[in-house]
Amino acid sequence: MNRAKYYTDQVLEQSLNDMSNEDEILPDYQDNSDEDPHYVPSTDEEEEIFSSGDEISLTQEGPAVQPHPELPLSNYDKENLDVSNNIPQITAEWHPPVEKQPILKQSGIDPKCSRNETGEYFEAVVDDRIFRMIADQTNLYATQTLLAINVGSSSRLHTWSPTNAYEIKKLFGMIVWVGLVKMPAVVDYWSQNPMFRNNFATSVMTRNRFEILLRMLHFADNTDYVEGDRLHKIKGLVDMLRVNFQSLYEPNEVVCVDESFRGYTYNLQIYAGKMLDQCKTTPLGVVMSLCEPILNQGRTICTDNWYTSLQLAERLLDRDTYLVGIMRSNRKGIPQDVAKAKLKVDETIAMENHKGVTVLNWRDKRNVLMLSTKYSNEVVETTRKTGQLVNKPKMVMDYNKGNSAVDLSDQMAAYSRPLRKTVKWYRKLAIELILNTSMVNAYVLYTEVTGNKNKIVEFRKKIVQYLYSKTEQERQV
Repeated sequence: MNRAKYYTDQVLEQSLNDMSNEDEILPDYQDNSDEDPHYVPSTDEEEEIFSSGDEISLTQEGPAVQPHPELPLSNYDKENLDVSNNIPQITAEWHPPVEKQPILKQSGIDPKCSRNETGEYFEAVVDDRIFRMIADQTNLYATQTLLAINVGSSSRLHTWSPTNAYEIKKLFGMIVWVGLVKMPAVVDYWSQNPMFRNNFATSVMTRNRFEILLRMLHFADNTDYVEGDRLHKIKGLVDMLRVNFQSLYEPNEVVCVDESFRGYTYNLQIYAGKMLDQCKTTPLGVVMSLCEPILNQGRTICTDNWYTSLQLAERLLDRDTYLVGIMRSNRKGIPQDVAKAKLKVDETIAMENHKGVTVLNWRDKRNVLMLSTKYSNEVVETTRKTGQLVNKPKMVMDYNKGNSAVDLSDQMAAYSRPLRKTVKWYRKLAIELILNTSMVNAYVLYTEVTGNKNKIVEFRKKIVQYLYSKTEQERQV
C-alpha cells in the first residue's frame, strides 16, 4: 500500500520524546468531536474473504436506507416512512444515490527494481549519492565548527578526522543495531562489563568515533541558510529521498494520505509552521499538495476524518481523482439527517449531491460516517466468522482494503532512547527518514518483488549486516 505522508511538528516532538503517534496535524485546531480520526471499521470479515478467495457478490440497492436483517421489509417501504424513520430529506442539493460512481482507470503495483541481495533494496532507496552528500556536509560542518570555537585540550573534537560515505554507512548500520539491541546507555554498547559485553560494536568503530560522528553529522551547508527557512538543514535530504521514493514504485489505484508509518511512502511533507505556507497546511491543502504528482489519473485517495470534507471531494473530482474517507459529522455542507441518523447494526442511510458526492452513514459497532465519489450506496454481501450473512457498504470495504498496509506492528524506533536524548532535532528527523521511512519503503519493495514475508525486524538485521559487510568490501577494493 503506497502512502503520501505529512510530517508535522508533532513528528519532530515525537523524535525528541518517544516517537509516539501524532495527535493531530495542526496544534491550534479546535474540535470538540469525540470521533476517532483513525477509527477503521471492523475488518475480520473482509480479511477472511479476501484471503480465502470466496466469491463476493456486489449488489446495487435502490432505497437510501438498507433494511435491518431482523425487521420486515415492509417497515422500510419508502411510501410509509418519513425523516423520523431515517428517510433523509430530499433537497435540490442532496438526493438518494442513483448509481455507482465510475472508475476511470486502474493501475497495478509496478515495482521498478529487482536486486540480488536484501540490502540492495535499502541501498536503492538510500543510494550512494545520499551517503556521499552526508559525508561531504559532515566534513564541512566539522571544519566550520572547529574554526568557530575554542576547543579544550581534553575535548574529543581534537580527534576529528574527515569521514567518507563508507564510514557513514557503517554509522547508520550501527544506529539500526542500537535500535535492535536495547541497553541502558550509549556507553554500555562498548562496555567491558560481562553483563553488556559484545563484539559487534567494537568491530565496527570505537565509541569515541561513533559519538564524534554523531556530533558532526550534517546534511546542509550552514552558509547557504536563508532567513525564515526553518527546514534548511534537512530540505536537501528530503528532496533526494522523495525523488528516490517516486522513481522506485508505481502507486496503486488506491492511495492513502495519513501520518502513520504503514506501507510505502510515495510523497512526504514536513510541517514547518502555519505562517510559512498557509495554503499547504490546511487539511485540504495538505492532500492536494501531497497528491499533485498522481492527480488526473483516475486514482482513489483514502483519507481519515481529519482530511475528509465535501470541499476536498469536489476539488479532487475536478482533477479526475476519487475520494473515499471517514468523515466527521460536523463537516460543513453535508446532509445532517444522514450524519445524525440513529441506526441499528448493519443499517445504512445515504444521500448524493448533483456532483456525485455520496455521504453514507453505516452502523458497525458504532456509526461510521463516510464520504465517497467512487461509490454510492452499493453493498457487498459478506459472511462473518459466525456464518451470518451481512451487507456491508462497498465504500467501507474499499476503505478498509486501502488501509490494509503491510503488517508493521513490530516496527521499532530506528534507534534507542539513550541515543535520542543526545541528538539535535534535525539529526533525529534525518535518522527517522533514513532508518524508518526509507527502511519501510525498502522492505515493501523487497516483499513485493521477492514474495518473502519476513518480519521487518528480520529485514533490519539483514540491513545492518549488509551495510557493515558492504563497506568492508568496498574499502578493500
